[in-house]
This record gives sequence, structure tokens and C-alpha cells, in this order.
Amino acid sequence: MNLMIIAMSAIAGVIIITRLRFLDVHEKEPWRVLVMVTMVGGAWSIVISALIYVVLEMVGVGDLRNILGAMLVIGPLEEGAKLLAMLSCLPLFRKHMNEPADGVVYMTCIALGFSLIENYFYATSSENAGSLLALRLITATPAHILFSFPMGLALYARGREGARDGLLLRAFVYAMLAHGLWDALAFGGLSLVVFFFLLWMGVHFFGAVMSYAACVSPFREPLADFLAGSPEPKHVLGLRCLLCGERDKTSGVWRHGRVRIQRCDHCGAYVSSWDGLFYLIRHFGGWYGKLDVLPAEGREGEDLSTIHAGNIASRRRHLAAFRLEELTPVLEELGEQSVAKVEKAWWFPGRVS
Repeated sequence: MNLMIIAMSAIAGVIIITRLRFLDVHEKEPWRVLVMVTMVGGAWSIVISALIYVVLEMVGVGDLRNILGAMLVIGPLEEGAKLLAMLSCLPLFRKHMNEPADGVVYMTCIALGFSLIENYFYATSSENAGSLLALRLITATPAHILFSFPMGLALYARGREGARDGLLLRAFVYAMLAHGLWDALAFGGLSLVVFFFLLWMGVHFFGAVMSYAACVSPFREPLADFLAGSPEPKHVLGLRCLLCGERDKTSGVWRHGRVRIQRCDHCGAYVSSWDGLFYLIRHFGGWYGKLDVLPAEGREGEDLSTIHAGNIASRRRHLAAFRLEELTPVLEELGEQSVAKVEKAWWFPGRVS
């Protein structure tokens, strides 16, 4: 049973770290460093928490499974332990933490490690270890991440120029209050529906912060600069252009990650896959929110859509096309929206860059 718990936790950890690297769009952190921070930071935060709980028990602090215990002890204690663990682990990743998203990623790894270890102890002490572990992996683990990740952005901002006074304190207050409220609701036996609603809200908050981090990253570049600065593209069999309907026998191709972009020699438009267009909007626009898929104007009956604006796409043919001069202002607008959404929030005192 212990091996099964460890295996399930390891699989969950790999899935979450993989997703983190996917969201870290500009300069991805090394796998080995992420795994090391998850293991070392998670273990160290658990040790810090355990030691403080032992001291509290020695001085007579009793049952904490109530509202006051959750809000005044568990939340501040465990989030403080994660924060101390991240500070202690700085030598492991300091040279890699060179953009705002990195702070979020490394704090997420520490929260992930904390939760996976905590899950193990809960599961091994339960008669229904498998079901309890599965439940905690889809509730407690993402919750721990969503409590703590703003502290990572705040830690990245420490010592950098700009108006960020109090950001770390605000991030810590948010973490301990969110954690304490979650546990208080859990101790009260609240419905799982409420917890999933809270997770949904937290995921949207996480997406907004990661979108902001991508937009203010020093490694972000406009799509036009990427295309202009890339080496001479290789020539391959061309894709059919959705704008003019032509298909070249050979066409220049640029690659960004797994995405292939081709240029139509007939009309000058750029062609990619349906998924590739979403990737380009996320990477070069810094947009992690919902994108509207609308019928393309003037192209009725052709199974063509517009993803937000500035492009034409076909889900059935898995193709998309755009003119650079039309998509570029769309990407800039989305980036500006992502930045404004966070910087106008009451808890955010200034730009992190």
C-alpha cells in the first residue's frame, strides 16, 4: 500500500510539474531543479511545520480542528513554513530565477512537495488510503498551491526597483487567510461542491498572475520580432492558406516549440495549426484567459472562425491563418489587459519586472 501511495504521489507530481513548465512560456526551468526544489523544499517545510506543532503541543495548545485553530494557527504556521522553506532553498534555484513567473513556479513546487508529503501521512493513517489519497490529490494539493503561489511572485520582486512595498506581506496574509478559511470549512464538514468552487476561483487567480508574469517578463518578444530575427526558414510542403485558398509546393517554415508557422507566398499571410494559433496568442500575447471563438465575418458557410480577433481558423481542417499587421495589435491589447487586470487590484502595489 505504501508503494502505491508513493507511486500515485509521484505521478501526480510529474503531471503538475509538467503543467507548470507548459505555463512558463518564455524560459522554462530545468526539470532537475524543479524536482529537487519539490523534494527538498517540500520536506523542509514539513519538518518546520512538524517542529512547531511539537512545540505548541508541549506548551499545551490543544485541538486545532476548529475555526480559531485553522485561522490563527494552521494557516499562518504552514504558510510561514513554506515561505521559510523557499528562502532556505534559494541557493538551489537562484541563478535560474530571472523572470517573474519563476518565483511562482518555484513556490508552487514547494507547496506541491509539502502537500504530497502531507497526503502520504494522511493516507497511511487511514483505512481507506487509496480513496483518501485520490480525494486529497484533487482538492488539498491544488489548494496548497493556490494558497502559496503569490508569495513566489513577491519573493522574486524583493530587491528589485519599483513600487512593491508590502507585496510580500500582502501575499503572506492572503496565503494564511486562504489556508485558514479552507481548513475551517473542512473542519465544518462543508460540501465538496463548495471546495471545487473555491478551487475554480483560485485557478482563475493563478491564471491571471501567470498571464501578468508572462507579459512583464524580460524575455517576452513581439511575434514580428521573432519572425524577423529567426534564421532563414527551411522550405517544406506548404499548408493551404485559409485567407486566399492557395497552397505552395514548398513554403518557408518557422518553428517555435512544437508550433510550425508558414508564410503564404501568394498573399503574405502566415499559416499555422488551430492549436498553434492558441499557443501563439498565449506566448506572444501573454493571455491565459478565455478566448472567444466567433464565426468569421463574411465567410458564412465555410466552417471558419475567428479566435478572438485578427485571424481566421478552421477547427475541422485544424488550420489557422493571420496577417501579421492585423494580429500584432491584438496580441499587444491582450497583453495590456493582462497587466492592467493585476496592477489595478487592491492587493498589488506596483509592477514586478
